[in-house]
Amino acid sequence: MAAPGPSVQPNQQVGKLHSGSLMHGKKGTSAATGNSSSGFAVGAVAVAALAAQASRRDVAAKKRLTKRFACAVLEKTTSEEELLFQPGQRIVVTGPPAMAGKQGSVVGPALNDSFAIRFDSGSTFNIPTGFIQDSSARVAVSAPVSTPAPSLVQPRGKASGEDELEFAIGQRVMVTGPPAMAGKQGSVVKPALNDSFAIQFDSGSIFNIHTSFIQDASAPVATPVPMSTAAPACVQSSGGADAEDELEFQPGQRVTVSGPPAMAGKQGSIVGPALGDSFAIRFDSGSVFNISTGFIQDAAAAVAAPAPAAPARVQSSGAAAQEDELEFQPGQRVTVSGPPAMAGKEGSIVGPALGESFAIRFDSGSIFNIPTAFIQAAGGSPESSASSTSAPARKLTVPSQLLDGTDIFIFDCDGVIWRGDSVIPGIPHVLDKLRQAGKTMFFVTNNSTKSRAGYKGKFTSLGLNVQAEEIFSSSFAAAAYLEQTKFKQTGKKVYVIGEKGIGEELDLIGVPWVGAEADMNQKPNMGSGGRLEIDHNVGAVVVGFDRNINYYKIQYAQLCINELPGCQFVATNLDRVTHLTDAQEWAGNGSMVGAIKGCTGVEPTLVGKPAPLMIDYIAEKYGIKDRSRICMVGDRLDTDIAFGRNNGLKTCLTLSGVTSEPELLGKAPRKAGTEGIQPEFYVDTINDFVA
Repeated sequence: MAAPGPSVQPNQQVGKLHSGSLMHGKKGTSAATGNSSSGFAVGAVAVAALAAQASRRDVAAKKRLTKRFACAVLEKTTSEEELLFQPGQRIVVTGPPAMAGKQGSVVGPALNDSFAIRFDSGSTFNIPTGFIQDSSARVAVSAPVSTPAPSLVQPRGKASGEDELEFAIGQRVMVTGPPAMAGKQGSVVKPALNDSFAIQFDSGSIFNIHTSFIQDASAPVATPVPMSTAAPACVQSSGGADAEDELEFQPGQRVTVSGPPAMAGKQGSIVGPALGDSFAIRFDSGSVFNISTGFIQDAAAAVAAPAPAAPARVQSSGAAAQEDELEFQPGQRVTVSGPPAMAGKEGSIVGPALGESFAIRFDSGSIFNIPTAFIQAAGGSPESSASSTSAPARKLTVPSQLLDGTDIFIFDCDGVIWRGDSVIPGIPHVLDKLRQAGKTMFFVTNNSTKSRAGYKGKFTSLGLNVQAEEIFSSSFAAAAYLEQTKFKQTGKKVYVIGEKGIGEELDLIGVPWVGAEADMNQKPNMGSGGRLEIDHNVGAVVVGFDRNINYYKIQYAQLCINELPGCQFVATNLDRVTHLTDAQEWAGNGSMVGAIKGCTGVEPTLVGKPAPLMIDYIAEKYGIKDRSRICMVGDRLDTDIAFGRNNGLKTCLTLSGVTSEPELLGKAPRKAGTEGIQPEFYVDTINDFVA
């Protein structure tokens, strides 16, 4: 077997694995200098954005909000300058129950007496101060429920000094609501915030459930408590004789939403009222989101035109006309500078959203509403970014237009060099011609089923003269990421969902692993009392394309990520479809990653395209300084072309893979996630590179 290509050396950098500082305008470790002003500045912008949103709510909405909920606000005195925890400080959290024992680093202060914590898994959450302590201290018992939360209105008839818990730790209970959980059983873990208890359901998941929804499992099944009972006691406004008792939408009612833009047209069922004149809706996909009342209508009614995504902006005094121009255009490439957990990430504008914000589709595929103050055009002014993103692609008719300004070509493989196990006609001749012209070539694939050595074998079998050091697969990228983050030094293992390519690359760097093809025929015991035992020394789950994925593997992965503190979730790629044969498209690794994301709620660390890891590694290893003379050639807009554009490369799309010419030119609908992504050039196949 051919010798594998170069492995990452222990002290070698693998380029930018993280997309920048957590605080806008700061580099590297500057967040840990102890200067709290930058953290409060970001927080202040976020608070200002929220305040602006609240100020635009109509009077009726404010009345409903006041009647439904009473929240006490913890105020910081203006003289308070010392932070309880410093950015960069290593800490351990003692709660909420699902996170107890996890470690991470402080990002900065957040709202409501909490801090943003970046856990070792890579996820960032706001944790109440009462649950945080320095990691060098001994882990304390979880703070009392009253410590991290603002004081609530005392329920009538309950003495403030009551020490007796309504439910004992370990007690078997049944929940009667919210509607999505009614009838489920589990055991009490401990008391939680806002008159609720953490319940470990028999499925293994832990949720905080309001006391009014909990009853002893041996008691008769109670009628679900009305939603108004489950909410905190409401402050009755003076003269409240006209109190509104009727909910606009009833739990279980089928509804359609007309916004925000990313959700317009989706249907689901009402779970119950939520904060801020909104309702929690369980969509037919299974996800639950709080949607503003103005965007909800009964599903039986005709779908209305999407409501204006944002209230009309407050007109400054003396302004003669209303502002009609959007600050950012749909499809425009942008970078966000906050909130802290998202600082430095890039994506494309979907459209305007509520509260002076825009819906942004990040390169990972996730969509979030980001306040305008945190958004800027990617790589410069909004004008330059918009023009570079939306300029129509040019069909390459004169090869010199591309070749004269390009020294290095980076080729995707599936859909560019081959389809399935068949080489695309003419490709061997094209590669030979490019080498004769002095061009350097690399082959970068998101397919993780083979290692670099495995791909060398495939190139050779197809008659292609390619060296092992010219090949970079996402299986290699996963190993490179773990090596750069010094995973081996933890002494932990990797659980692999994928095929042999990932395991072969992990073997090269000396990282132990379990799973993959060894679990292809495993079945979990799902009989009475059945459970799946996992290796508690797993420190990372790597998910790559797996033609033998099964329920055992999904359950094993979710247990590792949900139950093992600090366990990382790494995805080799998020490709929606792939080419297993030359006859049709097949479900890609995005479906495998989606299964694990769906049962953990955790965003993976992406190492394949369009993440920058592989281009950063190539540029550093080969001393490449001018990326404008590199051309990324691929068949996918959302991975290959986004990879090129995000990293300063020329881009060329080939129509020999998943993207059609009508789709590229806007004459047919774009696939989800490809909106606004345009290459500079496109060709039918790369045969067009040679005359």
